[in-house]
Amino acid sequence: MDRQEPPGFFVSSYTEHNRRRDDELAKMLRDKGISVRYELDGPLKPGVVALLSTRGGVGHRDFVTRAWAEHPVSDVLLRMAQR
Repeated sequence: MDRQEPPGFFVSSYTEHNRRRDDELAKMLRDKGISVRYELDGPLKPGVVALLSTRGGVGHRDFVTRAWAEHPVSDVLLRMAQR
């Protein structure tokens, strides 16, 4: 049976403190045949799973303003609009 792409995408951003948990998540997903990206390099299309490391020195309170990019919420919205 062919596997259909899911209708949505998943983006997780993590600090160095939580890297191990995202690595565990990546392994579980790969074990189920789901590919995982570690960067966003284009539009956010259905089926994309991205685990993104924060830039150095970013704390939990900074996620909406400085996680993997300046203004990460805007980054996701712009990539959604590109599809």
